[in-house]
Amino acid sequence: MEMTEHEICRDYQNAKYKDDQLDILADLNLITRIEVINILTRNGVEVKQSTIREGKRRKYTEKECDEICHLRNQGRPWDYIAKIIGINNAHNIRQFALKHLGDRIKVRGKVKYVWGNEA
Repeated sequence: MEMTEHEICRDYQNAKYKDDQLDILADLNLITRIEVINILTRNGVEVKQSTIREGKRRKYTEKECDEICHLRNQGRPWDYIAKIIGINNAHNIRQFALKHLGDRIKVRGKVKYVWGNEA
């Protein structure tokens, strides 16, 4: 999904939790958090210095990564895996897994993951 700069600014300004909204907008538009901040400032939207940070993402242990792969390869849905790992948002764990663990996740018996195909 690609949003216009105006839509990004509007969504950020209307968000209750602005810090989290930066990550959401970045994920939705397949851009970095810094690029979202640049769009906001270019359009005159004030971003508090405390929200300008990079890398606050959750770190997964090797054991958690193994568990994610194991559960997904058993055919478990992302929301179930998120609950087991202790993540509130299934989308976040799916994005992490597909980006960092994609070569270890099977789809219909195959090891390779193709975007858009869900097991």
